[in-house]
Amino acid sequence: MRNFQSYPAKITQEEGQYTVFFRDLPNTFTYGDTYGEALENAKEVLELMVEEMIKDEEEFNPPSARREDEVDIFMPFHLSFSLLLRTERKRRGLTQAQLAELLGVTQQQEAKLEKPSQERKINTIVN
Repeated sequence: MRNFQSYPAKITQEEGQYTVFFRDLPNTFTYGDTYGEALENAKEVLELMVEEMIKDEEEFNPPSARREDEVDIFMPFHLSFSLLLRTERKRRGLTQAQLAELLGVTQQQEAKLEKPSQERKINTIVN
């Protein structure tokens, strides 16, 4: 099972601006006037991009190992959990209804777990 807590990003500086690229997610990039601003913008663009890809049921690259010249950009737990659950369900060839049955919940409850916009309490997930 792969870790979906973060994606590696490369930050470069050119002409007073910091640019951030995610090699695992083509066309996902951002910039900032300072290094800190670039990091904040990177977190925001990563969240937005992954949320949209999940909503649109797009297939995309899981995060690869970080290289020396990259930094890890971490996602919020609820988004990381949704991505991991969806990816693992698909890897096992299960529908949401089949996974719901295995978990002892309704299909609607399982679908909510995969919804990236739904922040959850840890107790909900453990249950």
